[in-house]
Amino acid sequence: MPFLELQALRKQYAGTPLLDSITLTLEQGELACLLGPSGSGKTTLLRLIAGLETPEAGRILLAGEDITPLPAHRRGIGLMFQDYALFPHQSVAQNIAYGLEVQGLRGAALRARVAEMLELVGLQDFAKRDVLSLSGGERQRVALARSLAPRPRLLLLDEPLGALDRTLRERLLDELRAILRRVQVTAITVTHDQEEAFALADHIFILHGGRIMQHGAPEELYRQPAHPWVARFLGLNNLYPATVVSDDPPEVTSPLGRLRLSLSLPSPGTRGWLLILPWGVHLTAAGPDTLTALCETRRYQGGHYRLRLRTDAAELEALVLGVQPPALGERVHCVFDPAALRWLPDVPDLS
Repeated sequence: MPFLELQALRKQYAGTPLLDSITLTLEQGELACLLGPSGSGKTTLLRLIAGLETPEAGRILLAGEDITPLPAHRRGIGLMFQDYALFPHQSVAQNIAYGLEVQGLRGAALRARVAEMLELVGLQDFAKRDVLSLSGGERQRVALARSLAPRPRLLLLDEPLGALDRTLRERLLDELRAILRRVQVTAITVTHDQEEAFALADHIFILHGGRIMQHGAPEELYRQPAHPWVARFLGLNNLYPATVVSDDPPEVTSPLGRLRLSLSLPSPGTRGWLLILPWGVHLTAAGPDTLTALCETRRYQGGHYRLRLRTDAAELEALVLGVQPPALGERVHCVFDPAALRWLPDVPDLS
């Protein structure tokens, strides 16, 4: 039995669908992420699970129990907001103790649990500090400790790192995942940031227009997007209209010419999209099977260069690792690794 199960959830606002028949399952202990652009429905879905919104149709099951009719305070779900929602007139320890006091915990047991949470987030010496004196990263840890203190069955995090600058956000990503793993809590986080989702989650659900476009492990989504929109959203821009010319061997024709794939293809004549993963574009010496391109831009990204190349018919992104990149304006020659080529079906454009 899945730990969390959403069954055909629907939500409307003023007659406009916000979520359209959302169905998903989550196993106990998994770290999941709802990933999508603004307006995709991810925060609305989080609020439905928390009990802050009511669906027009569908059910929410937690550990086999139908919690759809239950109010938020009876669901056993913790919620951490983007702005942290800390009490400014209370100390760090008092903020963490709030949910425990609501549960009726008092005295030594209360103090021990607060101390345990402070140790968990590395704020042992901050118990008496005023929350207004804390940095953004410290406030984030206090909010996480307060959410975890009552031992929620499920933890929901709405853009947990969104209020932090990029440098601090990148540093806290690994810490947040480690803390969630340490307490073995099942958690769902919401973000529009692909890097954040890929760093935090075991399982990602990509939303667009109130629907789940694709879900799976981060590596699976990146290596095999199921839809052209998903590929573009993940920053995979080497997408070209293509037609199958042979299914044995698997070959397609596209603006980049006739290319062979290592995956099976539908019958010849089928139209769709060719995706070339950027790590599969190799620069090489000129030859009869190479493609000539002009290096238009190059961007250093810490260990590799991302190039934008232009052929006579199309643009192409490539990753260069461990070799000197070409100069701007230099002509280069490319070949493609068949294992980095993907076939995507011809579906309506959602961009």
